[in-house]
Amino acid sequence: MNTFSKKFLLSYMPIFLLTITVLIFMSFLVVNDLSRSETSKANHISTSYIVDTVDRTMSEMEMKVLQELELENSYDDFLYPSGNTRSNERYYDVVNSMNTLVKNYGLIDSIYIYRKQGNIVLTQSGLVELNAFADSDFLRKRLQEPESRDWSKVREYPAANGQNPVQVISLTRSLPIPFGQDGLMVVNVSTYRLERLINDLISGNVSYLDVYDESGNQVFEFLGKGYLKKGKVLTTIHAEHLNWTFQSGIQAGQLFSWVSLISYIWIVIGIATIIGAMVYLFYVTRRNYRPITMMMNRLQFLQLQNNNPKLS
Repeated sequence: MNTFSKKFLLSYMPIFLLTITVLIFMSFLVVNDLSRSETSKANHISTSYIVDTVDRTMSEMEMKVLQELELENSYDDFLYPSGNTRSNERYYDVVNSMNTLVKNYGLIDSIYIYRKQGNIVLTQSGLVELNAFADSDFLRKRLQEPESRDWSKVREYPAANGQNPVQVISLTRSLPIPFGQDGLMVVNVSTYRLERLINDLISGNVSYLDVYDESGNQVFEFLGKGYLKKGKVLTTIHAEHLNWTFQSGIQAGQLFSWVSLISYIWIVIGIATIIGAMVYLFYVTRRNYRPITMMMNRLQFLQLQNNNPKLS
């Protein structure tokens, strides 16, 4: 290859390399942006499903409890005792009803009913005076705010038989429903069982999920196995029924390792493209300039002949 073809090749090579580099860089940015966008969408869909499932489960459970209060006459017999034997026997019907609710809804840890008349509480274990009731502090607080219809914050509920307290959230409803003032029903939901429900809904070990109450206190924290560092929060959803906030994202290292894999692939493809393009450019340049080189050599030879007649 002569000097002319080399100069021609070198004059276009920087433009060629710059163009290829820009294209590769832009392709990487596009793929990176698309991957993050799709990951964020998938994370939002997954978190929305979890929130909807938890909200729906809690709402259905609450509606079932209220329906039971409306249909079961024995609750009224407990609130307004008549003093006859049959009325007293129906107390057992109330206990059976509460036990059935606990059995049918695995999230429920316990249920009890407070009756203003006599200042007594009917638990699943029997009758007890309010002053002797282990959960009297919470009950008295709720009696001071009978209009409250929200779930309580996470609290400790004294377990039966002197066992360790149970972490629960509690729902209270005035009796008779909807706005009675003669009693109160308290439904305690186990936070451990609720945590297991949410954990079963989380797919894989890539995502993390944090759950906060209305005061900003962390209720639950879910991390994938083997990962201790959280990435950027991608989704924030407020659960209306529980008044909780769900925040989720990708474990640190998961999203970036995947994007890095894509970047490595594009780097390899880019290098291979540049090498292939350079080889092809050299080949085409050499092939296309061969006739021109021969012609220029012939012209140079003729010029030499004209300048030196002895070569003729």
